[in-house]
Amino acid sequence: MELPFTSLKTFEEGFLLHFNYYKEIFPNAREVDFLNELKRKYLFWTKIIDGKRVFNDLVWTIEFSYPERNGFSADDVDITISTFAYVVDNYFKHYIPSIGNPFEYFPYSPFDGDDKFTKDYIGNKVNDPIEHLFFLIESDKKENNDFKKPEDYKPIHKKYLLDKLYHLDYFDFLYYENNEVKANENKFKDFGFAVLSIIDEIEMRIRHFTKPQIEHKNPIENNSKDVDEKTQNKYSVPQIIKILDKLNIKGMMGEKGFTDFQTIQLLADIFGRTEKSIRNNFDNQNHTTTAENYISELKNLKAKR
Repeated sequence: MELPFTSLKTFEEGFLLHFNYYKEIFPNAREVDFLNELKRKYLFWTKIIDGKRVFNDLVWTIEFSYPERNGFSADDVDITISTFAYVVDNYFKHYIPSIGNPFEYFPYSPFDGDDKFTKDYIGNKVNDPIEHLFFLIESDKKENNDFKKPEDYKPIHKKYLLDKLYHLDYFDFLYYENNEVKANENKFKDFGFAVLSIIDEIEMRIRHFTKPQIEHKNPIENNSKDVDEKTQNKYSVPQIIKILDKLNIKGMMGEKGFTDFQTIQLLADIFGRTEKSIRNNFDNQNHTTTAENYISELKNLKAKR
């Protein structure tokens, strides 16, 4: 499952761009709808252990075997990313006579960059060896629906399932060295940290939209005793930035000798966001109505006597 963001930094910097593209496809979608859809994608990479959500650092596959007494069996198994690399290496070595060696042009590698297997070392377009590999695997499945000999399950490429639908995304964490496909375990582990961080950020933003509002007579004036504590999370960070924008925060800070850059840096430090994220919030017009309504209500607010 392809993810739009691979780090918290790219999430904060690219969120607005992706949300606007999402709105072009689904004009009636709200920001919370987009956030919930993102959350589902990232949850795919997690699991629950002892009641806690953690990164799923194992790769699901099927292990085929042929026990002498029980006959053919196919069991669900979870393997490490290094074992997965070993399985892929065996598949490639089995099929290389059919697809050609995808590693023969140094430093050309099927696991580097976004344009996997689109050009050879001199820039000529070539067939994607990974796509070709999965095609040959599927062809073998159709031709050999039933293995009758126990020894057919001994080779690694026959022992473990390798399927494009379930396994293509894991190829991003593999590399080729010394005639062998290997796993970049550090890259995979860091990706896990990114997944959990992005989920935390998504859930925090969702809470801004789903948190129950305390009943009050005026949208700004809250009659509860703990008004200061309850109203501090009433608006999301993008909404707050747009309110400050409409109040001309940059102009007010400019009168005190601060540049726009310094003002943005101040807000980034206060809200714990990147400078680019704050700049995007200023440029974003999605919360203009909210900001204008708030300012209008604020002007009509009367102090209690």
